[in-house]
Amino acid sequence: MTPVVNALQHVRPVSTELLLAAGTIALVLATLLPGLREKRGEIFASTLLLLAAAAALLYATNIVPLLATDAAPRYLDLGNQNQALRVDKLGAFFKGLFLLIAAFTILLSYRSKDILSGHYSEFCALVLSVTLGMIFMATSADMLMIYLSVEMGSILSYVLAGFMRNSPRSAEAAPI
Repeated sequence: MTPVVNALQHVRPVSTELLLAAGTIALVLATLLPGLREKRGEIFASTLLLLAAAAALLYATNIVPLLATDAAPRYLDLGNQNQALRVDKLGAFFKGLFLLIAAFTILLSYRSKDILSGHYSEFCALVLSVTLGMIFMATSADMLMIYLSVEMGSILSYVLAGFMRNSPRSAEAAPI
């Protein structure tokens, strides 16, 4: 195997997470450019990113061998025998579930009058980041990784609860 193919095989189990993280950063950076803060475009980009992450999930789990009854869980080795992420059927199911819920959240929030159109990219970035934290939580096998993923999901959910500053319900949920 060539070194590039060998490196891609090591990245394959976390391709969903890498794609979601890079796409979220790209979405935030793209909205900094003038003229790209259109609500319809942000929804399209976010949904397309979630669909690409779902396709990467199917690629990463290699779904046919994973569905076999004798399939043993695999671990992503980060060096020094540190097995932080676990690749198995249950983790793949929850990754897909979290991606589906995030897609529905973004698509259903399109008609919401509460989210101002100028701040919709921040809303999408927060939803995508919470989804990334939940995906890490579903596949964590190490105590430190579990803690970090719970913190990522909970802190960003707290920020998302207080997203609408002028709403009294939002101010009560996340007093800043």
